[in-house]
Amino acid sequence: MTAFAAPPSRGSTQTGFLPVGVELQEFKPFAFFDAHMDCIRVVTLDRSVTEQRIDDFLTLYKTNHPSHFDPMVCGFCLKGIRHLFDEFDIDDGAELKLADLIDRIVKSRPQSTIAKILGEFPLDDLVIEWPEVAKAA
Repeated sequence: MTAFAAPPSRGSTQTGFLPVGVELQEFKPFAFFDAHMDCIRVVTLDRSVTEQRIDDFLTLYKTNHPSHFDPMVCGFCLKGIRHLFDEFDIDDGAELKLADLIDRIVKSRPQSTIAKILGEFPLDDLVIEWPEVAKAA
């Protein structure tokens, strides 16, 4: 049986709902390759979301309960990544900035929905994480 901590004192990062010894950390935006679904998932805010499928390649993550300061879209999923990597001659597991991949998609398909929606998405310097399972696939 898992032991749970007592309710936290003020100013603590420990909650009563986490196992003893587990502490919350600050959220950082991330992107990772999901090998089983052949997609790249990008999450820019720690929020509950509703997925809205835009087309065969793009799904947006929309914030369920945004504050006045939150964007409505807090992430997205790009599908068919192996096909895109073949098309752009990119090695599986290669270190790649997400902005560079989006740039290639936008330049190769300037009229696509992906280009129209993601061309202005704030991606900073997110690098796609390749779990070991994905590299072996």
